[in-house]
Amino acid sequence: MEEDAVTGRTSPRPFSQDRRRATLEGMAAIRGEVRLAVEREMAATLIDVMDRRTALLLFSPNSGLAGAEKTAAIMGSILGWDAEWRSSEVAAYRDRVEEHHVPVPGQ
Repeated sequence: MEEDAVTGRTSPRPFSQDRRRATLEGMAAIRGEVRLAVEREMAATLIDVMDRRTALLLFSPNSGLAGAEKTAAIMGSILGWDAEWRSSEVAAYRDRVEEHHVPVPGQ
């Protein structure tokens, strides 16, 4: 058992710093946040995770599009989505990004 420096809790399977900091490509969201949102918070759509649960839509470079497919893959493995369903979730998220597009001054 090892004590976690952040939480002070002991765990039989301690998380390494590398695992704790594992991120989706180009995003600050930890993969575990995606799993938690689906498994514990009943998130059922990619938009729900990317917008409401992690706020990546508003606070990440390129509105989190760099990690949308990976996030859909993680969610799909939990929720039983096939490739077509994952693609439709990514497409819906791309549409949401377009709806929320905030122009960058000077561009």
